[in-house]
Amino acid sequence: MSLRTVKSLPEGYAFHGQIDLNKAEQRIVRLIHLVLGLVPTVLGILLAPPFTQTFNVDNLMLLAIKTLTVSIGAILYIIGHEAVHGIVMWQLSHVKPTFGFSIRNGNAFAGSTAYFAKTPYLIVALVPLLFWGVVLGALCVLVPRDWFWIVYLIQILNLSGAAGDLYVSIRILKMPSDVLVQDSGMEMKLYAKS
Repeated sequence: MSLRTVKSLPEGYAFHGQIDLNKAEQRIVRLIHLVLGLVPTVLGILLAPPFTQTFNVDNLMLLAIKTLTVSIGAILYIIGHEAVHGIVMWQLSHVKPTFGFSIRNGNAFAGSTAYFAKTPYLIVALVPLLFWGVVLGALCVLVPRDWFWIVYLIQILNLSGAAGDLYVSIRILKMPSDVLVQDSGMEMKLYAKS
């Protein structure tokens, strides 16, 4: 199957398996999340302006503004990340995506009832990481040095927060070329020709 997304399961396809981020696989995703958070943090500490230059306790008002900015920025980023998933899902399937938040796992998600072929699904999974990586990377270069860590902390969130997307993408890459993926947000049902 080529770059194709369908609204209903084609004849000749059968359930092939699932990826359930609510269950045991969540542990693997959390480990990936930790690594993807620690590596850029260490690199930032070694290569970027000192953290104390951004969060300087000498000016408490500016410290409060920066802390509030990074907090609001993180929330807006999470919404933006899921919005990009939803936009790509819509563009590829013309099926209205759904959005939610898993309190149990602390994850926001976008889902769809459409069945995505392998390549379109990988696009759905990876575009938010790439899009926000470029946007936040450009902002890291453009902001004044004393605001670098504000943006870079959100970039770290972008990288580590994409742990589930990366894990699922790796799993999908190992699937048969004709696989179809139906992504409810926290669970991906996989179908292949029987």
